[in-house]
Amino acid sequence: MFIVAVKSGTNGYYDYDNCDMVIAEIPSNNIPRIGEILEFGNAENRNRKQYLVREVKRVFNHKTDKQDFGEWTYVYVINA
Repeated sequence: MFIVAVKSGTNGYYDYDNCDMVIAEIPSNNIPRIGEILEFGNAENRNRKQYLVREVKRVFNHKTDKQDFGEWTYVYVINA
């Protein structure tokens, strides 16, 4: 799984707490590469929107007595 998001402070989006705007959580291990275009729409193919991949970031938590190992992949995009 990977998370598609707009990074706070980019593409006209800003959050006071510096939180990213999540567009989608994709249940796939096929991680897009920088420079690829992602296209989202609904079942009727209306209101399709394209995004350009600008950054791929992987985040890991170390396993400790208080937390399990964690892994997240963020795919940061801007409007294409």
